[in-house]
Amino acid sequence: MRPLTLLFLATLVATPACYRWVPAQPGVVPPGTEVKVRTTVEAMDELSRIHGEGVAEFRGPVVTWSDQEVSLLTEVLLQRPGFPATTLADTVRLSPYQVESVSVPELSVPRTVAMVAGVIGGAAG
Repeated sequence: MRPLTLLFLATLVATPACYRWVPAQPGVVPPGTEVKVRTTVEAMDELSRIHGEGVAEFRGPVVTWSDQEVSLLTEVLLQRPGFPATTLADTVRLSPYQVESVSVPELSVPRTVAMVAGVIGGAAG
């Protein structure tokens, strides 16, 4: 492979590493914003009937956030014995009391600089 092709592929693979999750104020995040919502222990028990055991967090863009409901568009993995696993897009609805914390992705300058330097150094070497 040519060095520029390798550089491009390495950048595509490493780009998500340039972000970190930072806490956000619940209810202030505008619709369409990518978030990670961590649920309370009580909510995990309630949600296990719908989304499976051990679901502690959901990631996806906010659909709505009000005093009555938090809606996220997220991917859900369906697994049934004898069938291949399937991933579907689904709107997850939570009550605000089920939300323990909210985080949003933020560009990490040190990680980005380190990644770019590594990719350039690898391409040059």
